[in-house]
Amino acid sequence: MTFNLRIQPSSLGRLAGLGIAVVFSSSVIANDWTYSAEVYALGASVDIKSARGRSTTADFDEIVDKLEFALFGAFAAKRDRLALIANILYVNLNDSKVNTRDSVTRRIEAELKAVVSTLGAGWEFNRSDTYVIHGVLGARLLALDTDLTAEADSLGASDFNESTDVWDAVIGVQGRAELSDQWYLSYYADIGSGDSDLTWQAVTSIGYRLENFDISFGYQYLKWQFNEMLLDELEIAGPALGLRFHW
Repeated sequence: MTFNLRIQPSSLGRLAGLGIAVVFSSSVIANDWTYSAEVYALGASVDIKSARGRSTTADFDEIVDKLEFALFGAFAAKRDRLALIANILYVNLNDSKVNTRDSVTRRIEAELKAVVSTLGAGWEFNRSDTYVIHGVLGARLLALDTDLTAEADSLGASDFNESTDVWDAVIGVQGRAELSDQWYLSYYADIGSGDSDLTWQAVTSIGYRLENFDISFGYQYLKWQFNEMLLDELEIAGPALGLRFHW
């Protein structure tokens, strides 16, 4: 976690996709599985608070400048009242800085790989012609892999590597409200704990059904609170635009 504090807060920006897009198929066929998948883009900012009380922010434009590769996706399978969900965010970010002070040139290169994923099972406990509500139990993973190289003239180079996996159990609710034949409102919220002191998430979006897929636009918020780590808090929030496919 040293890299996150010593380099730039934007290095954690790749976590911006941390938010969870949970997608359930619009139709339910008794005794048969139905499936849905989503790919989406997340324009989020990241707020970081260190254990020493220092706060920093990485905005969306900073994140994009340093981004090398990103993958955002979600998948759901449903049978009768049971639903299984999975989503993943993978980001690879590279950053470098060069500065000269007192005739000494210092170079810092850093790479951060981040994975955020939630796996869960949901149970439909209420449904009508215009809405459906699920209770959800699951687990969330936050995995960070950081490589840092620091070099100064005449002093040589130093390499650092740190990997951190944070697992938390979560409980939540997911639902959808039909606004018309084409428009619908979906929402998801969870809260949990485990390796972190506390983590919670809230997602809401408006969806529009087309012939072969849906278009959705919404907002995602995700936060962790840690103990005995270099980071005290990590917060990701921002708008999301996605495509949903059902079969």
